[in-house]
Amino acid sequence: MTDTVVTGAGFRVTKNLDGRKYVLAALSYGEAGRLSETSAVALRPPQPVILEEMREALRRLGKAELVDKVDAFEQAEVHFQATMLAHGGSSEGKAEIAEARERLLHAQIGQRSVEWLTRDDQALRDLRTLDSRLGREEHAAMLAMSLRSWEGEGLPPFPDQLDADFVSANLPAGDVAALGNIAVAMMSPTKEVVGN
Repeated sequence: MTDTVVTGAGFRVTKNLDGRKYVLAALSYGEAGRLSETSAVALRPPQPVILEEMREALRRLGKAELVDKVDAFEQAEVHFQATMLAHGGSSEGKAEIAEARERLLHAQIGQRSVEWLTRDDQALRDLRTLDSRLGREEHAAMLAMSLRSWEGEGLPPFPDQLDADFVSANLPAGDVAALGNIAVAMMSPTKEVVGN
């Protein structure tokens, strides 16, 4: 269950996860700026780097003919994003958006098969492991700024000074992932999220 409270300085969300209750506040622009300066987000491998490593993995496997599937996915994703930017919520762009979405979904099928085929490539695994680790560190850093309180069995008392290391060491990994996603969503809230 998630409860949202809107205040003059932003909004807070209460999230219950398996009997543990967390209260998060939306980051201010200043906090978000500090997070981007200090977090691992700047070091995470961007998708084009991961896709290029996937192409190399296919070549190492002797499956260079499948590189076209990675290219098609990348092109379809760029096309979809460009179409969304060009037409956004306008009614006259619905057909083009639907066409771009269909192209992307079709390309994702080929991309998924390539991901499965290259799943054991060590260089690609290392890159994905790095991305995953840095993503967890990013979530922990964000939660250190966003969390206002917690309570529940198995959780330590809420500290006076909260940092990313404390979050990582003391909160269940699944909670960190779920709460991190909530904190990210709170940075760009929809009307439904804030109840307006």
